[in-house]
Amino acid sequence: MTDQTTRKRVIEHWETASVTALPPGWANAYEMTGEDEGTTMYVPCPALLLQELRSVSRCTDHLDYSGNVGHVEVTEEALEPPYQTRVEPADFSDMGVNAATDTSNYLCTVYQPYMFARAE
Repeated sequence: MTDQTTRKRVIEHWETASVTALPPGWANAYEMTGEDEGTTMYVPCPALLLQELRSVSRCTDHLDYSGNVGHVEVTEEALEPPYQTRVEPADFSDMGVNAATDTSNYLCTVYQPYMFARAE
């Protein structure tokens, strides 16, 4: 075994180009952990985000003999139009509107028209 190995990874940087509001009834499903482990939490999905892949970071992690990261080399690469695009369900949090899929416990987005209906 060598004293040092490397691990390569790519980080994509997506930017929101437009936001399309969704009507009531759309919900993001999240897998709960801790005391609520095994349950699913549903929260309203406010919108769909059209995102563009504007840049990538190519990272090389230099690991020591025990697998710990000694140092990291990062190369930034700005991309040119036409950009690769994706449509993502939105999640509204303290940080604003972001892609729900960026949350580690995100499961899916579903249409549940009566889940958030107001009692009359």
